[in-house]
Amino acid sequence: MRTTWLALLCCLAAPPAAAADAQPFDAYAGLVGGVYAQWYLPGAQDFAAQSQALVGSLQQFCAADPTAPIEPPRQQWLRSVSAWERFSAVRGGALLARRSPRAIDFMPTRPEAIAEAVRSAPADAAAMDAIRAPAKGLPALEWLLWPGQLRPQTPACRYAEQVAADILAEALALQTAYASALQAGWDDKEAEYAMYEFLNLWNSALQKLWREDLDSVLQKLQAGRFASFSRSSSGHSAGAWRIHWQALRELAMGHGGNVSLHAYLLAQQHGAQAEQLAQAVAGVDHALGRLLAQRQPTAASVPMAETIRALKALQHFTETDLGHTLQFTINFFDEDGD
Repeated sequence: MRTTWLALLCCLAAPPAAAADAQPFDAYAGLVGGVYAQWYLPGAQDFAAQSQALVGSLQQFCAADPTAPIEPPRQQWLRSVSAWERFSAVRGGALLARRSPRAIDFMPTRPEAIAEAVRSAPADAAAMDAIRAPAKGLPALEWLLWPGQLRPQTPACRYAEQVAADILAEALALQTAYASALQAGWDDKEAEYAMYEFLNLWNSALQKLWREDLDSVLQKLQAGRFASFSRSSSGHSAGAWRIHWQALRELAMGHGGNVSLHAYLLAQQHGAQAEQLAQAVAGVDHALGRLLAQRQPTAASVPMAETIRALKALQHFTETDLGHTLQFTINFFDEDGD
């Protein structure tokens, strides 16, 4: 996996660099509780529902006549991955603790590992436990459904069913974990730490979008190396960028009265910083909008470079002005754990 969250978990174990004076613990708990109630739990529920539908779609397809159309499971995969991308855009709480992104979304795809797993023919969840992450998850299904040209009544199709069931099991565990965390609530110190974690992980998600999803591919192509955008096999690359950004945008600026960083800043009498945040977000909106307006966004396009610059500017604001204003250390921790 190009970016893992194990190092981030270790680094976040240190206490936040908040000021020693009285902290707005109730405000921390309000924001964090709102994010769990309005974002994580509904997102986990939607992802679990889409994962259940993916299991059913693959079961129906794999039991069908060998000439059955592959489009239904492909379309359900797209719905499932879209739900995952929105829900997991900021990988806090159970997503981080369970290392769910590694289990569900290991990238880059490893066709050799997938082929080996198909040959091993795992028959149940216990057998799937012995399969390593590079051969499982949503990227493995993408490879099977598109380049692999999955066909009914084949070993590959039976393996795809097991992969989907494995995803569903993790989705249900995440749903339970977020419901339990919301019910338990947070004391003052837990709320302060959860606030610190959320700010850092929201910032981390910004960097993942511009650096891992966009700029790393651009740099490789410019160096004459082979590279492709994530989700390119299914043609979902641009859609994934849009969903990832809309998730971050909604958590930053709010939607339908939901909690947001912008609303938090205003409530804490930080109007100037709220306006700066809004301007930086608008900059990304403009650049990414131009990029997505292209029929086939390419690494060499001007809007691609503009989008990377706008995301980096928003990250810089987050790590400097926003961090100083909220009295938290905000930075990005990265480890190449692949």
